[in-house]
Amino acid sequence: MRIYTLVKSPSCISDCNKKKTWREYKRFINVWRINLFMKFTQLFDTNRKRFLWIAGIAIILLGVYLTDEPEIGPGDTVALNYITSLNGTIIDTSIENIAHQANVFYKDRTYEPLVIVIGGKSGQDPIAPVAIERKLLGMRVGEETTIRLYPLEAYGYWDENKLVPMPIDEFMAEFGMDPVQGQSVQVGNYLANIFQVTEDEVLLDFNHRFAVNPNKEVVPREEFEKEAEARVGNLVMHKGQYALVIEVTDTDVILDMNPSVFEFKIEIVQIKKA
Repeated sequence: MRIYTLVKSPSCISDCNKKKTWREYKRFINVWRINLFMKFTQLFDTNRKRFLWIAGIAIILLGVYLTDEPEIGPGDTVALNYITSLNGTIIDTSIENIAHQANVFYKDRTYEPLVIVIGGKSGQDPIAPVAIERKLLGMRVGEETTIRLYPLEAYGYWDENKLVPMPIDEFMAEFGMDPVQGQSVQVGNYLANIFQVTEDEVLLDFNHRFAVNPNKEVVPREEFEKEAEARVGNLVMHKGQYALVIEVTDTDVILDMNPSVFEFKIEIVQIKKA
């Protein structure tokens, strides 16, 4: 029986080595491709992170911008829309369709946002009550608020001492028009209503057109101070009703029983910093 021994020839060894080297090369190529893919993935991941960082910073900056909108401060010029009510009834507004609905529309008036200067100028008749201006401080464009005031802080009480007579010839020379009761004229920085017209004179009313008549009751000061402080503006209960102290003398306290309430609905339209 013959026994054969298998012996690899040099050429076979050479071929096997070549094949082995090629396998190693293919393994190297595959590893390189994997590494390249991983690098690309890392690059993509880095870009994604960079994008997220940029987006985050943009959101932060936007938030800062939005929260950095100007707030109303002293001396600022403010444009606002408003609806004014007295005891629940609309008496004035800057919004035309609301004026029509409330039957307070005036055809000679331009309906647009009211422009005021917070603090105004010394000596000027304020367009808005000072108490309103104080409550607008800190507000931003687009914000709305509702403010309720008693007459003392709003347009005051009607005062007979604010009726000023003027000779009719001086009136006509000053204003170039015939006086008509109920009309208004600008006298310096103040608006006056023509309260009465006679043959010789014109009686000008420097009360605000929304000044109200109080429901007065006089209480002896000594008696009043047993229950409350005799201080103008103090809101108290008297005879089962709310009453507002509107005047204090040495002997008496004058009350406005069940006082009127002004309500102002306001929307800030524009702010121009001082």
